[in-house]
Amino acid sequence: MGRDGKRLEGAIPDDAYDTLALSRDARWLAVERNVSSGATQANRDIWLWEFARQTMTRLTFDPSPENAAVWSPDGAYLAFASNRDGAAQIYRKNSSGTGPEERLTDGPQGKVPLDWSRDGRFLLYRQRHASDASWDLLALRLEGGGQPIAVAATPFNENVARFSPDGRWVAYQSNDTGRPEIYVRPFQVDASGGPPGGRWQISNTGGSDMKWRDDGRELYYETLDGRIMAVGIQTGGDGVRVETPRELFSADLATGQLHSFDATPDGERFLLMLNPRDQDQALRLTVITGWQAKLR
Repeated sequence: MGRDGKRLEGAIPDDAYDTLALSRDARWLAVERNVSSGATQANRDIWLWEFARQTMTRLTFDPSPENAAVWSPDGAYLAFASNRDGAAQIYRKNSSGTGPEERLTDGPQGKVPLDWSRDGRFLLYRQRHASDASWDLLALRLEGGGQPIAVAATPFNENVARFSPDGRWVAYQSNDTGRPEIYVRPFQVDASGGPPGGRWQISNTGGSDMKWRDDGRELYYETLDGRIMAVGIQTGGDGVRVETPRELFSADLATGQLHSFDATPDGERFLLMLNPRDQDQALRLTVITGWQAKLR
């Protein structure tokens, strides 16, 4: 869809998908897809759609489900979650499908990747809180090792986040006011010379997922009732300046799911995961009365 809400085209064939991730050059789309073959039980895997050739290619083949794919900034790799050994961990695989998969995390708490920093150094992910079912936000150093960096680890639920294009800020969701809202806070790897501490609220009527425009001057987010909002934003040494959110359009979004929308780098085209148009069709029941008489 365009930012005026007009439907431009169907991006990929209708199917049962979950979470979507557009590559930075907008040439490829990664999705979760359930596919069954004959008597084989359906399995959730990562599939890649190439827009130019209109082809769908399967990337993962493990019997365990794979989900929540995230592109590296150069498009060479995808990170994803899989619970192959119990709690979900994060893996990395070449987007061409060649070479072995690499496991990036360990530990008893489940983890899901959320975003990859533009410089390729950090992977933003969510991790189950040790004491309950809520999520914390952490960042994994992909080079040099070391302990993960706590981004937002509170008693509340922080379960969606994205790096700003310059890597100095993180937009994220938290429900510490009793309702999910979108915030921006610094990503301080080095305390010296970094942006000031604190956080700034972006949404004003609730929010779930979000996406930065490529120049970092606009942030898009999804409301709890399926509207796409745009917010002008300025980040700098004195913090964050936020304009009033404005609605771009509303759609029958598959709300409540991770990454149900994405946007091209210029913010002119939006990719949306919509609810099935005939969602009730699978539940329709036909009752035939007097069928015994028809057999005579």
